[in-house]
Amino acid sequence: MCMLPLTLLKIGEKAELFKLGIKSDINDGINENLFRLCEMGFKSGELVEILQTGDTVILIKIHNSRIAISRQIANKIYVRKI
Repeated sequence: MCMLPLTLLKIGEKAELFKLGIKSDINDGINENLFRLCEMGFKSGELVEILQTGDTVILIKIHNSRIAISRQIANKIYVRKI
């Protein structure tokens, strides 16, 4: 199966988290937000479902919680469709 950014999934699609595109040599807002997602339980193997998409935000379901993520951050989250 191929790996793709979370932003390419459609409403209702489910996927397995593969990796977060964190770059250890860069200290910016995107990396900080990705680290925060790791702290919230975003890790390889977790299942996510796309609930809603918008121009700037994607609403996902993970761990029976709903979380809104900016498209800029979601583009750095790689998944495998299931």
